[in-house]
Order: sequence, then C-alpha cells, then structure tokens
Amino acid sequence: MPAPRAALHSHAPTGPVRFRSWRVFAVLALLVAFMATVNVIAWSHRQRPFSVGRKALHPPLLSGAHPHHFPLYWEDDERVAYALTSFEKDVLAAWRDRHDEDVFNYRVGGPKEPLLTRELGGRFGMLAQAALGRGSKRSQKRKRLTSVTIPVDPTAFNFRLAKGEEVLGRYDVGDHRVARVPLQSGLALRDQKAAVPDEANLLIINANPMCPYHFLLVPQYGLLHPQALTEASLLLALAYAGRQSSEYFRLIFNSVGAGSSVNHHHWQGIYLRHGFPIEARSLTPLHTCGAVRVHEVADWPLRAYVLAADAPTDLARAAMAVVTTLQGSDIAHNLLVLDGGRRVLLVPRTIGYFPDVRKLQVAACEVLGLWVVPNQEEYDSLHPEQAEALLAAARPPDAFDVVAIVKAAAL
Repeated sequence: MPAPRAALHSHAPTGPVRFRSWRVFAVLALLVAFMATVNVIAWSHRQRPFSVGRKALHPPLLSGAHPHHFPLYWEDDERVAYALTSFEKDVLAAWRDRHDEDVFNYRVGGPKEPLLTRELGGRFGMLAQAALGRGSKRSQKRKRLTSVTIPVDPTAFNFRLAKGEEVLGRYDVGDHRVARVPLQSGLALRDQKAAVPDEANLLIINANPMCPYHFLLVPQYGLLHPQALTEASLLLALAYAGRQSSEYFRLIFNSVGAGSSVNHHHWQGIYLRHGFPIEARSLTPLHTCGAVRVHEVADWPLRAYVLAADAPTDLARAAMAVVTTLQGSDIAHNLLVLDGGRRVLLVPRTIGYFPDVRKLQVAACEVLGLWVVPNQEEYDSLHPEQAEALLAAARPPDAFDVVAIVKAAAL
C-alpha cells in the first residue's frame, strides 16, 4: 500500500491541512504581487520615468524631467496647478503626434537625447544637460561674423524648406488661435503656398529638440526675414506667450552671433518646470519710465536687464529701443519672453562664432544658466568655474545706458 503523499519526503509537514493552507497562502501572495506589479508597470508606462543624473524623477508626458527645466505637462496629473488651455493642448498634441511618427531627427528620451541633467554647483546655481543629438545639427556655413544684421542668403537653409509634416500649425494672432494646416508630407513648404501663404506665422518642430515640446515660431515664414528682431515680431511673441496658462513657458530669441544657427527669423519655444537659473537671481531696480519698469539682474557673469510692463505695446517699444541700439552697435543679444509676455529679459553679449556644433557654445540657454552640451566628454568635465569664465568672456563693453535708452523711447 503506497505511503501517504505527506510522508514521501522527510522534510514535508505531517499535517496535510497545514501544508495545503501554506500553498494557498503562497498562491494568494504571488497573485497579489503579480497584480501590484501590473499596476506599477501600467502607471510607469503612463508616467514614463527615466534617469536624471543620479535620481529617477516622475517625468512629463514624453520621457522625463529634471525639476529645473523640463515640462510636467500631464493633463490628468493632480500635481499640475493649472489647467491647459485648448490653445496649448492643440500645440502639445501636435508635437506629440510628430514625435510618435518619428518626424524628428531623434527621439527625446532616447540615446541621442537622454535628458541627462546635473547641477554644476558654484554660486550661480547653473545646470548642464547632455543634449547629444544637438551635435548632429546643421553646421553654420559662414565666415567669422562681424555684424548682427546680415542679409538672408536664399540659397542657404531656411524654414521654407521644412516639410509639411514638420508644421504644428499656423498662429493667427488676430483671433489668438493655432489652426491646423492641411499640408502634404514630404513636400517643402515653399511648394505648398496655396495652403500656407508667405504671411503665415508658423509653428514648426525643432528637428533637433533639446527637450519635449521644443518648437519654433516663425513669423511670416515665406517672406524670409533675417534673424534681426523687429517690434512686430516682438509683439507677436508677447501675444503668443500671453496665451499660455503655464507661467514657465518661454520664448527665446537669439540674434545673429548669439547662437542662432539659421539666419531666418524665428523664436525658440520651450516649456519649463521652473525658471532658468538666471531667473533665481535678485533684481536691482534701475528706473521706472512711465509704464515700463527697468531692472538689472544682480550678481551674474553677464550684465542682464529685465523690462516689465502691463501693456504689450509699452513693453515692445521699450525693449526694441534697447535692441535697436544693440543692433546699431553690432552687439549680439539673447532675449527671453517670460511671465506670459509681461516681462522681457535681455542679455547683451559679444558676437560669438560656433562653427562646430559638436562643441560647447554660448547661446541663449547658456547665458541664462543652462549649459546644453552636445557631447558626453564636455558634459562630464564641465565645471562651474569654466562655465562662469565662458560667460564672462562673452561680456561686451559697457558702452550703452539702458535707462537712458528706455527714457528716450518713452518720450
């Protein structure tokens, strides 16, 4: 007669009821663990976390974020303290669609743009980002610059050569909306003028994005305006910024010689989670000229000024008075539109020459305290003293009086 199953193994429990209870408990525990794992994976897929430096952070919709500068746009996330407007949702949805369709030169969050970010340390609190895909950008095919206002070369790359699938929409400033444009994929914009007239203000993807939702605002794209700021362009940018619900949306303008790689008039648009490091510095009030308030950024390697006004026309008039002076003196400059178009941060700097896009350069993000580094070696080795020295070397002669310029514009 065969022995009972519980007695087949000397280490098995002699009480069959207790043995079966243990097995049931183990199966239930495994089932609970399995369900918990499934829930975690599903949540992680929605959140799509990634590694930033030594920390894993909850990311934005696409791939992840360092808390200092990447977006946290997650429409169903309670941590977002503001509701996206339909205006923003349309633009962000269009950007995500292009990203999912692999229209960009690389995927944000992938090997070429891992969104790896670290704090440099030092007294200015600057940051560095490894933007490895940016090293594949189009090189500037021009000689060393001596002027910030140069004519457009129609034979060089311009945004009329962008393909239909790269367009996010057309910004109609009159009714403050972004309209979808029926364009043919694979065909350049210059060959689709029936759908997009020359006077259209287009939102186009940045094919080499530094972060999620990085795009270009190209005013009157077909008229081939040079990369020299005008009052009409600034008013357009202020109006566009005023439609954003996020207080950390930024529009950036790089003059020729200040990091602009294409001499075709455009703005860079990005969404941040916090301001740039320069925005954390205190401001020294200089003067109030009518409706315009003028401040200087205290304790920064470059002189930087903040102009503020409630009315866009007042702000644009004052800012353009300063910019026009800089253009006339061939002083390069970076301009940042912030606070929903109520403030402008202006940084004059010497003309830079960056023929090798694979190397570190001093463009807009850098003068604002975020070093976008296109190669791993420089990203790993960059230290705060080096960053501060690079900014200090870009400081132009103090040959103009911002307050006097703004006063004269107010007359």
